Amino acid sequence: MKSGSVIRLVSVWMDMPLIKSSETGVLEPATWPDTLQYIRENIPQNGAEMMGLAGDLQDIESMVALKDFMNLLGCNNFLSNGWNYDRFRYTYLFNATIPGIEYTDTLLLIGCNRRMEVPLINTRVRKAYLNGLDVFMIGNDCTVNYEKEMLGNSLSDYCAVLSEAQNPLLIFGMIKN
Repeated sequence: MKSGSVIRLVSVWMDMPLIKSSETGVLEPATWPDTLQYIRENIPQNGAEMMGLAGDLQDIESMVALKDFMNLLGCNNFLSNGWNYDRFRYTYLFNATIPGIEYTDTLLLIGCNRRMEVPLINTRVRKAYLNGLDVFMIGNDCTVNYEKEMLGNSLSDYCAVLSEAQNPLLIFGMIKN
């Protein structure tokens, strides 16, 4: 493998591994054992010769796994669109679970657009709303298929609701600089 080569593991919409042919330069289907053997035989010994790449539509768990894998190989070169790696799992984990949304009695959306960012969560919010969930929002207004109360940019109006809630849920959106 040449110096500066990039090994890119892609999991979005990929159901089989591909290996670039040294003869034709074309990606060809391969088995997972063949692919792992190829990586084992061709991985650079110097981590500075590698780079991990992740697109902005890649899920965070996969990006963290790739980043951790690259760090184990001595590589600190990691490039992603729109995500700054944080080694603390709690900073990106959705603790409530998606089915758990249905058991909350009040929801506060902070700086997010559920319809655009995570449509599956939006469908669970709608289902819970139809069963009595109160939805509040701080930040920019967005079009969703359920009623919500806009709180502007302040939590002060929400404190009374929050203090009476049995199972509150707060969801923070994607923050872009």
